[in-house]
Amino acid sequence: LTLGEILALLRRPNLVNMDARTVLSCLPIGAAALGGTTGFGATGFGAAVTASVGCPDPAAWQPLIAARSWLTGRKSHYALATRSVPLDSVVGWRRHPDQIRHDSGRYFSIIGVDVRASNREVSSWRQPLLAPHGLGLVALLLRRINGVVHVLAHADLRPGYRDTVELGPTVQCTPGNFTSLPRDRWPRYLDLILSGAGQVHYDTHQSEEGGRFHHAVTRHMLVEVGEDFPLDSPPDYTWLTIGQLMALVTASYQVNIEARSLLLC
Repeated sequence: LTLGEILALLRRPNLVNMDARTVLSCLPIGAAALGGTTGFGATGFGAAVTASVGCPDPAAWQPLIAARSWLTGRKSHYALATRSVPLDSVVGWRRHPDQIRHDSGRYFSIIGVDVRASNREVSSWRQPLLAPHGLGLVALLLRRINGVVHVLAHADLRPGYRDTVELGPTVQCTPGNFTSLPRDRWPRYLDLILSGAGQVHYDTHQSEEGGRFHHAVTRHMLVEVGEDFPLDSPPDYTWLTIGQLMALVTASYQVNIEARSLLLC
């Protein structure tokens, strides 16, 4: 397949898997190459995206070295400690005959599967899978700054990261887990993404990795806000050009899987 064909397939749900999206997001694509690919053009949003890929530091909201310094600062700002605990000490979770699930029915279940396959290293095996409850959401807010598309990236802290914090999308969550909470307890910018206030450039469901997750699907969104949207952001957020995000992908433990998937989209 050509890269243009793969980019076209990304407009349809559940065709390009997570591993392929992650690897392809690492391609060092120059601005000149985008002129002939599906979804890009010489005018309008396509031109602003192309300019963002090849944007030199003086035209960006901040130089790349400042972005790297900001991310290093966010990594050092947090100290995270984790420990293993017995399953029977975890409040609100129950073991049932065929799964482990939360009493509320939210979040996820751990299920066991017995697999038979004709095209793998072994013909059969058993394993656990994490089965999410609800549709996930990953979204990047976009804003043009001096005619150049910038993305609002989030310094995302999660207990499984090797380096505590990685650069993630503006929003990364399962919205259904927050519907019973007041909006001031929702993840930041989630209400804006769901409100339909911005211009949606991409909105497609994509599958997550199938070897660990059972029917895990995430809604991928790219939403552009107007120039009246403030450039000032909370400490854990910053504006980057697409080219700067691509540069950060080239270093280990800097950009998470969800942000890389959106970068390709």
